Amino acid sequence: MGQSGRAARAPMAPRTPRAEIARMRTLRPGVRGWLAIAAAWTLLTLLSASEAMLALRDAGQPATWGQLLPRAAVGWYTCAVFTPLLVWAVNRWPIDASQWRAHVPRHLLLVAAVAWAKFALEWLIRSAVTPGATPPLGDLLRHGFITENLILWAVVGALHAVGYAADARARERDLLRLETQLTTARLERLSAQLQPHFLFNTLQAISTLLHRDAARADRMLGELGNLLRASMTLAPQQEVALRDELKLATAYLTIAGERLGARVAIHRDIADDVLGAAVPTMLLQPLLENAVEHGLASHTAAGMLRLAAHRRGAQLVLRIDDDGPGVRMPLTEGVGLGATRARLQTLHGGAAALSVTPRDGGGTRTEVTLPFRLVAS
Repeated sequence: MGQSGRAARAPMAPRTPRAEIARMRTLRPGVRGWLAIAAAWTLLTLLSASEAMLALRDAGQPATWGQLLPRAAVGWYTCAVFTPLLVWAVNRWPIDASQWRAHVPRHLLLVAAVAWAKFALEWLIRSAVTPGATPPLGDLLRHGFITENLILWAVVGALHAVGYAADARARERDLLRLETQLTTARLERLSAQLQPHFLFNTLQAISTLLHRDAARADRMLGELGNLLRASMTLAPQQEVALRDELKLATAYLTIAGERLGARVAIHRDIADDVLGAAVPTMLLQPLLENAVEHGLASHTAAGMLRLAAHRRGAQLVLRIDDDGPGVRMPLTEGVGLGATRARLQTLHGGAAALSVTPRDGGGTRTEVTLPFRLVAS
């Protein structure tokens, strides 16, 4: 046993360092990002000038774009020039659940300073362009300081939203990559279970036959070599075309035929339109082995094994029938069936199924259904 009665406490997940959090949320707009930012400020400039023109026209004071657009541009672009500073501040002081108490006051001070600097820059530009028509800096601050703070805080919020969205996309990509790696590792482990399981069973059959019929045992060794070479060629691939999988199945059935002799008739019923369908590598071999070992090998009378494949709507159906003594229910799965079922679940989830049931008229029926999809050429 080696364990106390107290339930084992699950290890806590490591906390993400603050430096890592900051790195994940760092905004790096790039050329396209800065162009988008410039376009946003330009849109605000155009909307502001349009609103002023409509208001003046409603008041009976006609105005032109040449009069209103430069003034709106000065008002908005003097704010836009501080966007890089705000991007730096958002990267430096991200507002999140763990650090908002320290970072919000810093943003408050910075936004207030940026608002003051914005009006100072606007006053200098307007004084240089229209020296006699520019109100004092104090008037600009008094009439627009609060509004400008709200605008700058909206920019800070928008930058945080962009940062969190980028972080969410990065986490999703990392999660998908991790899931792919875990799925690949699991499939490789399951495939690694199938190959030695089949090899040991075949070698045991050859060893048993060696003392009774050396010539047949020698032919089985030759076919085993062919099968191993074919399986090693396809081993790195998780899925192959059904036509390639049938080559492995044929090689295995040749070995089984040598072992069982002429008392077993093997039939194939494969539709032409499914030969290019994608199937997991070494899918059929453990299912055929299950039919041979548990259905036909212990059956002294003449037997039959049929391998069929056809399409049923959006599904590929693979079926193996034998007329052996039949399967006892509930079924106890060995390594071959268990690993095959797990591979189907990993690759296709609930879209694939494996069933082993008694066959009408005696024997066993093994059926696999999986999504029909052609192998990419």
